[in-house]
Amino acid sequence: MKNRHLKVSIRVFLSIILFIVGGLLLIYGLTSKKYVNIKYAEDNKVNYKVYLKENNFFETNYLGENRTYIASLIDYIDIDYNYLITFDKVMSGNYSYYIKGIISANKPNGDEGYYWQKEYRLTKPKKIDIHDTNSFQIKENIKVDYDKYNNILDSFKKEYSMQTDGQLIISLVVESTTKNKLYDNDVKVNSDLKLSVPLLQQTVEASIEKDATSKSQTISFQDHTKDSLYLYCKIIGILIISLAILLFISALIYLFKKSKRNLYITKLNKILHNHDSIIANINTLPDTSELNVIEISSFEELIDVYNEVRMPINYYQNDNDFESTFIIINDGIAWIYILSKEDMEDEQETKEKRKG
Repeated sequence: MKNRHLKVSIRVFLSIILFIVGGLLLIYGLTSKKYVNIKYAEDNKVNYKVYLKENNFFETNYLGENRTYIASLIDYIDIDYNYLITFDKVMSGNYSYYIKGIISANKPNGDEGYYWQKEYRLTKPKKIDIHDTNSFQIKENIKVDYDKYNNILDSFKKEYSMQTDGQLIISLVVESTTKNKLYDNDVKVNSDLKLSVPLLQQTVEASIEKDATSKSQTISFQDHTKDSLYLYCKIIGILIISLAILLFISALIYLFKKSKRNLYITKLNKILHNHDSIIANINTLPDTSELNVIEISSFEELIDVYNEVRMPINYYQNDNDFESTFIIINDGIAWIYILSKEDMEDEQETKEKRKG
């Protein structure tokens, strides 16, 4: 009996431990997410010189930056782009870049929007692979024929007889896709270094504006390199929890069966204790093949028989340990009452159904 109780206690204890371990694994697999931060900084510069047409006033053939220029004297603009990006981790991948120009026929008087716009590819795209480096740099020079684009916009204005001014934006467009070898995620960085030149201002002052903002950013993404580990944790966690539930259910089933067996033992002990003086223990069942056998449905009825015939009640414990036989023999008649665990279970279920 003690061994059975110990086994049940061990099952319950193991089921609790397994449930906790499985739950922790499942929670870890479901909620654990590692995020990676990759920082980068750009150092962007645009430098230019404005070369002049031949004239009798300027002694040099070009003017430097941050000057006011006479548009009708501009021959071409010599532009140097310098793009540098630095990562806090070693990266591999590729970057591509090209220079484009966009002509815009803007609405007059500072109104937003434009009447017409056209893009020109000034250089072919260049693609460069990089390997295990934390920075890369682009240095590119271009000479922009100012009169060419000024004349294009002037033709548009004359064609449609409208009041408009415009601008030419020359941009270095950089597109990069890199990644660190420890992570699967791509890091994409796009940049646009701009130089804005006014058009259709031959008789007035013209100024050139630069937009080459340097920036520092942090790109954050989920690290998927351990996804398989999290998946295994979820699967193992579910299996361990299932095993814990099965162990716990088996312990409950055992206790349920034991409670029914206890019902049988309790009634048997009650009969033996209350009627010890009239019950005789026997080791073998008497042969009743020549007797008239009467089966009794309850021990109380067997007591009634005893009160009439005054013969001892013989008690035999069956080999299966879940059935007991009580028998009175007198004048060729055998009154038999069998106390069994199964009958008591059926009786208990019937009572429960009636209550329900």
